Amino acid sequence: MMRALAFDKFLPDPKPFIKEVPIPTPGPGEVLVKMEAAPINPSDLNWMKGVYGIKAELPAIGGFEGAGTIIETGPGLFTSFLKGRRVSCIAAPGKSGTWAEYMVTKSHYCTKLKDHFSFEQGATFFINPMTAQMFTEKISAGKHKAAIQTAAASSLGKMMVKWGERTKFPIINIVRRPEQVEMLKNLGSMYILNSTSPTFKEELSDLCKILQPTIAFDAVSGELTGVIMNAMPDNSIHYVYGALSGQDISGINTRGLYFGNKLLGGLWLTSWMQKKTPFELKLAIGAVQRNFGHTFNSEITGRFPLNKYGEAIKTFKSNTSSGKVILYPSQII
Repeated sequence: MMRALAFDKFLPDPKPFIKEVPIPTPGPGEVLVKMEAAPINPSDLNWMKGVYGIKAELPAIGGFEGAGTIIETGPGLFTSFLKGRRVSCIAAPGKSGTWAEYMVTKSHYCTKLKDHFSFEQGATFFINPMTAQMFTEKISAGKHKAAIQTAAASSLGKMMVKWGERTKFPIINIVRRPEQVEMLKNLGSMYILNSTSPTFKEELSDLCKILQPTIAFDAVSGELTGVIMNAMPDNSIHYVYGALSGQDISGINTRGLYFGNKLLGGLWLTSWMQKKTPFELKLAIGAVQRNFGHTFNSEITGRFPLNKYGEAIKTFKSNTSSGKVILYPSQII
């Protein structure tokens, strides 16, 4: 048996609980990972609320990503070579999550963790860094010269800030608090706007005229999406990948869409990864590995044993721009 952080109801305020369940057995092409560290992400809580793109089959074990050691493998041509490997991993749909002492997942949902990285660092390899990689591929494929991002003070947002500064690619970074402006200045960002400022719309319009950003990555949605789209130049595309505002998109100038040839689209990491061939996915993971630990790295703001999950979730909710909160599934204090 093993301990896991499970949930059996979809609630606006998730109520997970510690549960003892049988240790899963890996099937063909699968591996059993002894979990050492797993972060709390917004997508984890949305899944527990029942508002994520993949519906959980209740009861379910939470956690989408983490790191640990492969201790058992199922039948497969290459899986037996993976036993004993330290890995970053993501949960497979329909399987157990990472907030547990052990997790079964597909072997190709694991990537080797380099020796100089800790389990804690490796636990945050997939969701934010791979999303940043997805963004940079979209920028490159569209030959865009500048971009806009919302939620720029988040862990993902700060990765894009560092990538933009390293590659000299201009990004207009939108935050919502003065202290977040200072935070991004300290990272070297040149273009930072506070969406709560009374002059925000004018400042955004002026920067769009100067930098001509033709791609946007939006985690907020709501009225802010309309404000950004209206300010962007013709022939631009605005990707929505989150809804932190809790609101539907509003305020878009409809005539600006068709006269300006502007596009509004959705972007979801899971779908993006599923559309890639195994070779393309391997290339993307390799690109993340080259940036991991410096450009695509996450700060840690809290560390908790599994049974302190209530305190961990509370810390996560109150410090979303400070860094990651990590659960240690094998620790019970």
